Amino acid sequence: MIDIKNLKVGDFLQAIDPCEMEYLDIEALQVGKLYPIKYIDDDLIKIKSNMFDDHIFGMSELDIFFKIPTKNTEPDQSEFKNFDQLRNDVLVWANERNILKPDNKFKQALKMVSEVGELCDAIIKSEKPNIIDGIGDVLVTVIILAEQLKLDPTECLESAYNEIKNRTGKTENGVFVKD
Repeated sequence: MIDIKNLKVGDFLQAIDPCEMEYLDIEALQVGKLYPIKYIDDDLIKIKSNMFDDHIFGMSELDIFFKIPTKNTEPDQSEFKNFDQLRNDVLVWANERNILKPDNKFKQALKMVSEVGELCDAIIKSEKPNIIDGIGDVLVTVIILAEQLKLDPTECLESAYNEIKNRTGKTENGVFVKD
């Protein structure tokens, strides 16, 4: 049973039920996804769901739709996790370490730049294990920064792709130069 007294704004709840909105035939929650708490009082919480920026859940509904996320102690059901699963793991890890506070966004941006520098160093040295680690570290810092800025990294990627997908130009010295 979820005890609201142990929760605070910024904590995460993990969806365990899709919360299907029958009158719209839409699922408000994605099972397994983490949802940060935006507002909390004695008998309700507010999150941003798949449907609403301010989706309100009463105390009686919390145990139906959510659980408190914990470190993954169950064995993986598949060999590889998808991006959303890994994103959730990163966010739980960062939340447990108090990194997700929005006030940390400038420090997180610097950490991201630092990780990009380490990745470039690994590329220059052709050190494949360090390149793999570097790309992973950059993704971790971007996921955390996006959360601090209240952005979804997948939506950011989609926005960037939609901007470039019809772009024309040519590659010069290994770099694409748009028309």
